[in-house]
Amino acid sequence: MGGEIRARGCPTAALGHPLPRPGRVEGVFAYWAWDGTGVTAGTDRYGMLPLFYWADEERLVLSPELRDVLALGAPRCWDDDALAVFLRLGYFVGDDTPFAAIRVLPPGGVLTWSPGAPPRVRSRPPVTPPSPGITRAKAVDAYIDLFRSAIAARLPCAEYVLPLSGGRDSRHILLELLRQQAPPRLTVTTGKFTPYDADVGVAGRLAAAAGVPHRYVDRAGSDLQADLTTNRLQQMCTAEGGWVLSLGRFLSTRTPLTYDGLAGDALSQDPHVYFPPVHDRRRLGTAEGLAAWIIEATGLSPLLPHLLRAGRLRRWSLERALARLAAETARHLDAAIPLLSFVFWNRTRRAISLHPIRVIGDGGLPVHLPYLDHALFDLLTALTEQVFADGRLHTEVISRAYPGYAHLPYVEGPMRHGPRVALARARYLRELLRHTTGPRRAWWHGHDGMLPPLLRGAGHGPRLHAVDRMAPYAVYLTQLAELTVHPGPVGPPPAR
Repeated sequence: MGGEIRARGCPTAALGHPLPRPGRVEGVFAYWAWDGTGVTAGTDRYGMLPLFYWADEERLVLSPELRDVLALGAPRCWDDDALAVFLRLGYFVGDDTPFAAIRVLPPGGVLTWSPGAPPRVRSRPPVTPPSPGITRAKAVDAYIDLFRSAIAARLPCAEYVLPLSGGRDSRHILLELLRQQAPPRLTVTTGKFTPYDADVGVAGRLAAAAGVPHRYVDRAGSDLQADLTTNRLQQMCTAEGGWVLSLGRFLSTRTPLTYDGLAGDALSQDPHVYFPPVHDRRRLGTAEGLAAWIIEATGLSPLLPHLLRAGRLRRWSLERALARLAAETARHLDAAIPLLSFVFWNRTRRAISLHPIRVIGDGGLPVHLPYLDHALFDLLTALTEQVFADGRLHTEVISRAYPGYAHLPYVEGPMRHGPRVALARARYLRELLRHTTGPRRAWWHGHDGMLPPLLRGAGHGPRLHAVDRMAPYAVYLTQLAELTVHPGPVGPPPAR
């Protein structure tokens, strides 16, 4: 204004935990720098740490906190295309956010801005290395060697605590740390859905076989309160991950660093990751077919009438979601396995990564992510579908590398819906009803009054299934509406 330039906040910032390697920098990080005349900002190769920005020719706002960008003047109009996708997938795609004017920096993105000009953002397309053309046996050997190198570059500098599940990713990390003589002083497991998940027993057996202490970390006392907190910590970019909160709280005061298996399952194509049956393959060769298959496979779209009134359903229509999603899937059709590429660069990058980076690592705790090692990533994303065909690549890698543990089982298949799960669902709904009384009665009437149609007639069968899956989205949308009206003061989020 009148030639005057004003800067508010930190003129320079270095976020995350860069990991210098010969000739490159790995790790998860983002940064910005203001030199008095302009700003340069950037993010790491994968763009896992969300750096939000809004700019016009006169102003630029950058922050890892979405509410700060809103509080400092960004327009608060919702992005209907982005929300139409979000409500059917549970995450945003590309660089979308809930707000049309606010974006996140893309993978490997560099933003430059100076007063009087719009921002310029340069980025690289999704990394699609050429296929190495190697056999399954050689792929297994290469996976073993590159994972060992990834851990060697991330060895702990102090005693640490390691989260351990019943799956493959954390097992691989633990066994390789043991092989490199860097065992954790403690392993910890928490239930993802109920306090008695199969993860707890399987992880305990593995820890006992490895000779390391193991402890169960109880879930947060209230699943609803956990969702409310993690939605804020994860910057309203996903509605899942509440189960991580208790783990993050435990680790924050007991370890100077930790590890997470982020992207291991997605990159290794284990059975529980999207893998379409043969009769669906012909649909996946086009952007539109791949988009339609992803929405159908997620299974949320048919449940939206239990949450949204007719006006919102029209606003966030399936047609709108398909169009936006097809624009994103088109970017992945040249990858060795388009579906793997899409899942990594969208669900992993925009949702799952927030669990270790924004919930566990929120207080500055370094979280090593060995599956994001550049060389390992380049190998796994270049392998052909034939190498992954039986869905057992990661299992074979672990068994070959650590044969003494090959007899131990994994947690396989979807969660079993038994009485304990039903009880947890009922408790969540009861907490939601209690939360929306008194000063929060507006939750019943605001935002088209989602709660009455959601909870009316909640009984059994398909109806109960719809209520169970849609309740977290009702919580999310109502929180989003509150954030839109009252973004809050600039600064760190409320204490966990």
